[in-house]
Amino acid sequence: MITYNHEKFIAQAIDSALMQQVNFDYEIVIGEDCSTDKTREILIDYQKKYPDKIRLLLHEKNLGGGGLYNELVVHKACQGEYIAWLEGDDYWTSPHKLQMQVDFLEKHPDCVSCFHPYLDIYENGNQEPEICKPALATSKKSIFTCEDLLEHQGLLDGNIIHLNSMVSRNISRDDLPEWYYQCSGAEDWAHSILTAQQGNIGYIDEVMAIYRIHGGGIYTSATAIKKLKTRINFFQHLNAHLKFKYNKLLRSKISECYYELCKEYAINEQFTEAKKSLVDCLLSAPLNRRVSRKKIFKLFVYLYFARFKSFKHDFSTETRYVEL
Repeated sequence: MITYNHEKFIAQAIDSALMQQVNFDYEIVIGEDCSTDKTREILIDYQKKYPDKIRLLLHEKNLGGGGLYNELVVHKACQGEYIAWLEGDDYWTSPHKLQMQVDFLEKHPDCVSCFHPYLDIYENGNQEPEICKPALATSKKSIFTCEDLLEHQGLLDGNIIHLNSMVSRNISRDDLPEWYYQCSGAEDWAHSILTAQQGNIGYIDEVMAIYRIHGGGIYTSATAIKKLKTRINFFQHLNAHLKFKYNKLLRSKISECYYELCKEYAINEQFTEAKKSLVDCLLSAPLNRRVSRKKIFKLFVYLYFARFKSFKHDFSTETRYVEL
């Protein structure tokens, strides 16, 4: 478990791990990344109550990387045969989650990991909870290869393998590619792809976790810009890592990200950057069907003929690609 400034949620996360009904021993390893609220105090109280079950990694300073380095430290500290991930603001809903996933992996030695759907809940109450499950589930398959995930674009249209839904074999991560450390904000995607390269990925069609979306529910273009740039960087590195085997697919995703980035820059009145992103959108995948010519032409007109008020009205209400 990794946590930072989760005082409102951490108790529920720990309780959901403690409630697991299993026929094996397990340890809860928690990396606390130098929170500025009362998260650490809550963890220490829990550790005193469950000294044989909870092990704390209390960092002396924040490790940075948006929690990525904390995750890597926790992974190295885990000694069990399997690892289940949970962030301090999420929680598991089924007491049988760990048992079901370990049983699946025991039954399928060709699988290095397995996952399940999860429920998005919005703390601000502005949106109804939403079940997140892969489009691949319609195929009635329960085991997928790395090629399945990439070719069907399940991971690329919005990550459907969230860390809180995964149980994986405890495979060393000492040989992670250098670019992995630069993908904070896209680490779930990176983790899923790199794991799938080592073996098959199993799927259990039962919602057993909650992914909590919080932070006031205020959408900021600056945050969206940062996330889109992170995704572009990730897709570029992934394309090279996979030796351009899926070049057309990944370049189309890069193009789509540049299109969304162009919109965000324009909404944020950064028009020079918006124009550059539009050019990059076209250069990345000139024949990308995922971004219609009509949309690109409309965006071009707005940017170069200064109909900015109309632009903001039309595009700020358009469905956004980035989820915060």
